[in-house]
Amino acid sequence: MLPGRRNVYVLLDVLCVCVASLPFIIMTLVNSPYKRGFYCDDESIRYPYREDTITHGLMAGVTISCTVIIISSGEMYMVFSKRLYSRSECNNYVAALYKVIGTFLFGASVSQSLTDLAKYMIGRPRPNFVAVCNPDWTTVNCSGYVTDFVCRGNPSNVTESRLSFYSGHSSFGMYCMLFLSLYVQARLCGKWARLLRPTVQFFLISFALYVGYTRVSDYKHHWSDVLVGLLQGSLVATLTIQSKLKDPELGDRRRSNGSAGGELDILWQTQTSKTADPVAQNPSQIERRDVLGRAERRVSGGWERGLPGHNKIIKHAAVLSKPTGPQHD
Repeated sequence: MLPGRRNVYVLLDVLCVCVASLPFIIMTLVNSPYKRGFYCDDESIRYPYREDTITHGLMAGVTISCTVIIISSGEMYMVFSKRLYSRSECNNYVAALYKVIGTFLFGASVSQSLTDLAKYMIGRPRPNFVAVCNPDWTTVNCSGYVTDFVCRGNPSNVTESRLSFYSGHSSFGMYCMLFLSLYVQARLCGKWARLLRPTVQFFLISFALYVGYTRVSDYKHHWSDVLVGLLQGSLVATLTIQSKLKDPELGDRRRSNGSAGGELDILWQTQTSKTADPVAQNPSQIERRDVLGRAERRVSGGWERGLPGHNKIIKHAAVLSKPTGPQHD
C-alpha cells in the first residue's frame, strides 16, 4: 500500500466520523429544542425533580473505560497470539486498534446524532417538566392546551427538561455495551472462554439496562423514551458491527488487493494454516491434482486412447498420483 493512498484512506475515515457527528454537534451548539405545550391535568409531567443517579460524567467514565480495556486487551490477544494480522505497513497492533476504535467511534457518532435529532425536533417534556419550569400559573389558561406560558426556573434546566424523547443515556449506553458484547463474542472464541464470554456480556448488558431503569426512577424520562433509546442503541450497534468482526479462524479470503490500513472496518487478513485445505499446503499434491484433472477432462471430452500424446499424459498422471514419502498401514 502506497503511503499516499494510505493517508487518503485515513483522512476519509476521519471525514466520515466528522460527518456522522455533524447533527449532534449542530444541535448541541444551537441548543434550541421545539417548545411543546402541555395540559394542566397531565400528571405524567408533574413528578418532582431528582438528581441523576448515573451522571453524564459517570456514564462517560464507565463506557470509555470498558471500551479501552476490552478492545485493547482483545486486539492484543488476537495479534500476539498470531491469530490476527493486518497488511498495513504500520504495527499490527496499532492497525488493529485503529480499525476497531474507528468503527466504534463512527457508530457512536451515528447513535448520538440520531438521538439529538429526535430530542430537539420533538421536544417532549420530561416527567419533571412542571417542577423544573415552575410556570407562572396566574398567566396560564388551563381551559385547554397550554402553549402561552412563562417558565420561572433556571433557563438551562428548562431547556434540558424539554429533551425527554428519547433517552440519550439509554441509547448511548446500550450502543456501547452491545457493541462490546458483540466484540467479545467475536474475539473470545476459545474453549477456555465458554463461560467467561457470557459472563462479561451479562455485566455489560446489565449496566446498559440499569442506566435505562434509573432514568425512569429519577423522573428524567418516560418509560417509552427509555425503551426507544435502548432499541435505537441496539440497532445501531448491530448494524455497525455486522459483518465487520469476522471469525478469525475463517479469515478474509475475498480481498485480493490487501487491507488499506485505513479503512473504517475490521476486515482482517487472518492466518488460516490450521484450517486450510491440507492438499493446498503441499505443492506436489497440487501439481498431481491439476494433471489428473486435465487428463480426466480430455478423456471426458472425447479423446481416444490412440490419440498421440494421450497415453503419455495418462502415464504421467498415474506417476504423479502415487503418494510420496513413507507409507503407513
